[in-house]
Amino acid sequence: MSDTIQSQLLAAYADEHRGHLAALRATLADFEHADLEDAYRHAHSLKGAARAVDLPAVVDMAHVLESLLEAWWEGRVAMDDDARRRVGRALDAIEDLSALALEGQPTPASHAALGELGDVLERLGVDTPVSPVEIHPARTHGPILPPVVTLRVEAEAAGRLAATTAVLLTELERQREAEQALWRLGGELEALSLSQGRLRAPDDALHAALAALQATHNEAMRELAERDWALSRTAAALKEDVNRLRTVAAEGPLGGFGPMVREMAAEEGKEVRFDADGLNALADRDVLSALAEAVLHLLRNAVHHGIEGRAERVAAGKDPVGQVSLSLAAEGPRLIVRVVDDGRGVDARAVGREAAARGLMDPAQVDHADPDRLRQMIFEPGFSTAHMLTTTAGRGMGMSIVREVVNRLQGTVELICPPGQGTEVVVSVPVTLLAQRLVLAQARGQVFGLPAAALVRLALVPPEHLVRVEGQVLAVIDEVEVPLADLGALLNLPGALDMATEMSVAVMRNGRSRLGLVADRFRDVRDLPVAALEPPLTHDSRLAGTVVLEDGSLALVLSPVGLALHATLPAATAFAVRPVVRAKPLVLVVDDSITTRTLERSILETHGYRVALAVDGRDALDKMVEARPEIVVSDVEMPRLDGFGLLAAIRGDPRLKMLPVILVSSRDAPADRQRGLTLGADAYIVKTRFDQDDLLRTIERLI
Repeated sequence: MSDTIQSQLLAAYADEHRGHLAALRATLADFEHADLEDAYRHAHSLKGAARAVDLPAVVDMAHVLESLLEAWWEGRVAMDDDARRRVGRALDAIEDLSALALEGQPTPASHAALGELGDVLERLGVDTPVSPVEIHPARTHGPILPPVVTLRVEAEAAGRLAATTAVLLTELERQREAEQALWRLGGELEALSLSQGRLRAPDDALHAALAALQATHNEAMRELAERDWALSRTAAALKEDVNRLRTVAAEGPLGGFGPMVREMAAEEGKEVRFDADGLNALADRDVLSALAEAVLHLLRNAVHHGIEGRAERVAAGKDPVGQVSLSLAAEGPRLIVRVVDDGRGVDARAVGREAAARGLMDPAQVDHADPDRLRQMIFEPGFSTAHMLTTTAGRGMGMSIVREVVNRLQGTVELICPPGQGTEVVVSVPVTLLAQRLVLAQARGQVFGLPAAALVRLALVPPEHLVRVEGQVLAVIDEVEVPLADLGALLNLPGALDMATEMSVAVMRNGRSRLGLVADRFRDVRDLPVAALEPPLTHDSRLAGTVVLEDGSLALVLSPVGLALHATLPAATAFAVRPVVRAKPLVLVVDDSITTRTLERSILETHGYRVALAVDGRDALDKMVEARPEIVVSDVEMPRLDGFGLLAAIRGDPRLKMLPVILVSSRDAPADRQRGLTLGADAYIVKTRFDQDDLLRTIERLI
């Protein structure tokens, strides 16, 4: 059998065997009311699937299960607890063996669980079935990662998508025609107006012509508005169809963690029950694939750092067997993922002491700070799991990765630790990333997007509803005191809030508590597609993506998790009036990518710089005549005149040769860096390792 065919068979088996195991486990859980005939068919189908991918041990166990289920179905024998336990262990063994095969690992030709099933057959007096396959030596299956990706689409859905796309293209073309007509009419109107201006006396005929032309122009505008409406409807229908095609059940990407959890627990000498629920929830395939990484770390943390050893659990009066569960639920446009364990939980004060030791908060505030806000510190990458384990017996490992994944998906993560009741981590992400509802807020003159799913409400708070408690400013909203954080201060924007006027507050969920983000004003609530971040913004936990606004400009989408974390840092919520920052020098940004230009301009302008833009080196030289920048930040690879050519021209011009130049490029070869520095670049920054703080510090140093 070729490797390609084997890989395709294993990819199909990956989904099929999970469904059979789930059905057989459901039969064990409620044996008295189960459909034993249906269970028998699942065992039979599992045997055939295992035979197709050459898993003899699985085939043997499925064959014995088939005989047992047939006997139970026909009423020849009765189920008892011993048989139930042994069948459960056999199902676990099948899952473990299948996982090995799917990972490309050697699989044994037999398993001890088969002998246990044989003992059940002998005790119950069921005829031992003849093994349907030969016993083969251990074998290694080719790994299926990455598997052959297939997307099964109903013919009706594909037809709808094709029809919708055709309509959309037609509407787009009509839209272009209407726009071109408006441009032509505008030119004619301007020409006629100029002609009339040159006349000494009014011309009635010309007035009539202008009036008729204006009427035609107005009609074209109405036509354009109708086309906009039709285009919006068609685009919405297309989005719905595409969402339907990309939607899959969570069972595929998130259904295979059972063997891993049981294996980790066994390695640590722990006993753990693992339950997975809601795996039939539907979401975008890309969302589920990204979530798999976060869920993996959450389950590892639950077993390693949440569940106690048997002796500790017994001493605490707990069930010696720990419980870890994964559940999913689609709630409107959001997918809610919960990972729960009944372990020791997270010691908030110990986390606070660790944060204080790292300079993230005042040690004097640890004993008085809100426990939920303290626990959010474990999402900080700087925390050391090993140290936390020796001081808190809590968790922390992998939580920064969880936060990164959730930020990438424009979601939220909440840590819930009821005293003595373990830990629950709740992740909320969009069901699809094609579009998400955002509140557009303005802070210090810049526009930002806040995920609406993370907000409780928007409020206008008059100054008389503010109170101060131990230096913290709170707003009384709906008769509840909500701590406030200046959104501009959280984003390190220059300037200060005017607390003498009514304030715009977005109340955000922050664990079980609330946090009020104070903005200049709220502009709109829109459903917008959110694009992934590009360097240099990918490492900023406060940011989650970008959106294109109606005027073509880009706005940053903020991460509720990152904002909540920064709100716990010293002075993050300070409202003291600060002096206005003086205007900083002009920076000329040169890049042929509109996205990179816009993002770099956003970074620089939010830190007080004035910014001029150029699309390539030739454009930059032309603009230097009037703009007179104090520093140049330039890409290397550009049309007409690249960054190296621009640098050489600047250094060769007596008027410009002292101008600081920073090259920012994706080229990482030593020869490229050396060429840039030899030509006279003051700094050479590689985009893949780019950090906005590095750029800002370099600019400050050079000017």
